[in-house]
Amino acid sequence: MKWVYDLTGAEPIIRDHQVYDAAAIAQGEMLMVAASADFTTGTTECLVSAYSTTVTAAHAVDAMGISMEAKDTDDSPSVATAVDSTAEHCYVKTIINPHAVYRAEIISANNGTCGDIAVSAWTAAGDCNVAVSPTAAVVMLSSMWMYVSNAEGPNFGQLRYVLDSATADSFQLDSAPTATSTTADRVIFIPSKTQYSMGLSNDATMLSNGSAVLKISGCTALRIVETLMDADGGLEIMHPHKHKTSKRLKAGNAAKFYNDITSVDHCYG
Repeated sequence: MKWVYDLTGAEPIIRDHQVYDAAAIAQGEMLMVAASADFTTGTTECLVSAYSTTVTAAHAVDAMGISMEAKDTDDSPSVATAVDSTAEHCYVKTIINPHAVYRAEIISANNGTCGDIAVSAWTAAGDCNVAVSPTAAVVMLSSMWMYVSNAEGPNFGQLRYVLDSATADSFQLDSAPTATSTTADRVIFIPSKTQYSMGLSNDATMLSNGSAVLKISGCTALRIVETLMDADGGLEIMHPHKHKTSKRLKAGNAAKFYNDITSVDHCYG
């Protein structure tokens, strides 16, 4: 994850903040103020990873910004130093702008962290079903994009626009697949601008695209400013009139997708 701009036009404001993590804070990791008053894991004066293992809505609550450096337990003081055991604390340089916009790539097999979702049906009428768990999850699929990200799938590289969704796992795409779909067609979803982002990856440096824990969408503390892709021609903003019904992106390679996100639950905003 990286800084791209500030909605007010401000330059990045960087401050040293004390942090806590059991293992490491990564460069580009989004941080938030610790909710716990347990001195072994950091007080509310500490910043911790913005990722939560509980629910997506708990990500980036009371957010601060991204770390500009990496720290781990080999550093002195260690990033895992309990704040009640020593006067020394681990600090990282952190962007603190309340209106900062950060660019985060969406996880797929393409970037080495496979979070792809299996297609269970995709008909000639454009009707599509995916294996989402739990299926009762409240999601926002309308106006999202669906990209076939698995190179083993018969429709690899195809991009579709989600026209309508009634449930968490069934929706209408703008067009049918070009080949008979199988479960090898594994996909990622790309939310559009003004929607909430997907959940954060477990190191809070990227965005997930659905799992049994994170569901498909609904990171309500992060709002999308822009949606972009790189299909071998550099970054471009995604528009339905230009990119829907795309039969294939890149010849033999996978496209990359990004959301520019901003916090709606910022520590200083």
